[in-house]
Amino acid sequence: MRGDGIFESQIAADAIKNLTPAERKKNVEWISLKAGMKTFGIAGAISVPTTLALLKFSPWFRKSTGVSGRVATAFIPPVFAFAFVSEQTASRLAHPEAYESYVSANPNAHMPLSERVMNMVDKNPVGFLAAVGVPVVGGIFIAKGRDPSLTLSQRIMHTRVMGQASVLAILSGVALYHAFNDEPHRH
Repeated sequence: MRGDGIFESQIAADAIKNLTPAERKKNVEWISLKAGMKTFGIAGAISVPTTLALLKFSPWFRKSTGVSGRVATAFIPPVFAFAFVSEQTASRLAHPEAYESYVSANPNAHMPLSERVMNMVDKNPVGFLAAVGVPVVGGIFIAKGRDPSLTLSQRIMHTRVMGQASVLAILSGVALYHAFNDEPHRH
């Protein structure tokens, strides 16, 4: 159960595993709240700085949104993440039999995120390259769009050159990962 986003240590995972169904139901509220707050923090760490960056760098965003729209843009994603994760955690812990059948059917679901990413790189390096490279190239194109001195053809050319360099850097990283890691991280 360690590494599934709910439990922070093996001790906590063992403690919840050893509870009877009645004891587990008593602790569901606290565990759900803790899991929800963790995802609230993660989502907030992404959405609040993103909203602030939009306010600073996007005249369109400043002009198109009022105070309530800006606050909603910053805080609706973390609130949704909190509610969704809390509910999912409570549901699976309130019904231990269903939870145990889920754990036995999905052994990889409880791996830490870093190991799941390593498995993805091991199983499908081209898919990983596309999943990381396409957003990078799109971001470069958008960033180049802010330069009013560039024509569309220059913007496309700059994006192509920088995108190629970025994708080659990502590809080199995947190649280095495979070169230094002979053993795949499948558990």
